[in-house]
Amino acid sequence: LFNISGTIVCAIILIIAGDVVVNFFMEISGNEAGRMIANANSIIKVGQVILMLPFTQWLVKAACLVIPGDDKKEEEFELLYIGNKHAFSPTTAVLQAVRELERMANMAITNLERAMNTLISHDQKELDEVYRVEKNIDYMNKEITNYLVHLNQSKLPIDDVMSIGSLFHVVNDIERIGDHAENVADASIMMRDDEVVFSKDGEQDLIHMMGMVQKIVNYSVEMFSKNDRQHLQEILVLEDQIDQEERILQQKHVERLTQNECTPEAGMIFSDIISGLERVADHATNIAFSILDEDPELE
Repeated sequence: LFNISGTIVCAIILIIAGDVVVNFFMEISGNEAGRMIANANSIIKVGQVILMLPFTQWLVKAACLVIPGDDKKEEEFELLYIGNKHAFSPTTAVLQAVRELERMANMAITNLERAMNTLISHDQKELDEVYRVEKNIDYMNKEITNYLVHLNQSKLPIDDVMSIGSLFHVVNDIERIGDHAENVADASIMMRDDEVVFSKDGEQDLIHMMGMVQKIVNYSVEMFSKNDRQHLQEILVLEDQIDQEERILQQKHVERLTQNECTPEAGMIFSDIISGLERVADHATNIAFSILDEDPELE
C-alpha cells in the first residue's frame, strides 16, 4: 500500500507538470538518459517516503485489513532441570531427571483437576488451558524420554543405571494421566455442545472419586520424588478403595438410568470418566512402585 500510494501521488504530479519534471531531471543529469532515469528513481523514492511518512500508521492498519495474518507465535515450552542449557553431571543426572518428572506429574494432576472442573463450568478459558498444558506435557514426555536415552548411553553409577529403566515407565505413566485430562476436556465440550448435564448425585460422586484420585497421585509423586515409603500403605489402601468405588459408581449410574434420573448420553460420559479416574489411580500406583525392587503386595 505504501508503494502504491506513493506511485499514485507521483503519477498525479507527472500528469499535472510532466514537462517541467522531465526537464528538471534532464538538466541535473547532464542530458544523459541513463543518469536521468537513475536520479529520477532515487528522488521519487525519497519523495514517496517524505509524502507518506505522516500516514504510515493508517497505511499499516489498512494493510492489515486488506491482508490479515496470524501474528501469534507458536508457544515455546522448556524444561527447568534438564536439557541443553544445563551442564551435564553424571553424579546428579538422574536426580535432575526425577525433579523434572516430579514437575511433569504435578502439572498432569493439576490439569486433570482443571478438566474435571469444566464438566460443570464449561469455562472455555479453562478448556483452552487444559489443551495448552497437555501440549506442554507431550513436549516434556518427548524431551525427558530423549534425555533418559542419553543417560542410558552414559557412564553412570551402578545404582543410577538400575533406576533409569523405571524412569522410562514413570514418564509414560505421567503422560497417560495427562491424556485422561484431555479426555475429560473433550467430554466437557461434548456435554456443552449437546446440552448434557449430570444429576446432582452424579456430580457429587465424581467430586468424591476425584478427591480420592488426587490423594493417591499426590502420595505417589511424593513417594517417587523423595524415595520415601512413608505413604506406601495408604497408597495400597487407596488403590483398593478406588477400584471398589469405580464398581459402586458404575452400579449407581445404572440405577439412575433405570429410574430416569439420568439420560443415556450423560450416563455414557459418566461411565467413561470414572473408568478413566480408576486408570489414573493405577498409573499413580505404578509411579509409587517404581522405587521398589518388587511389588509391595508380594512382600
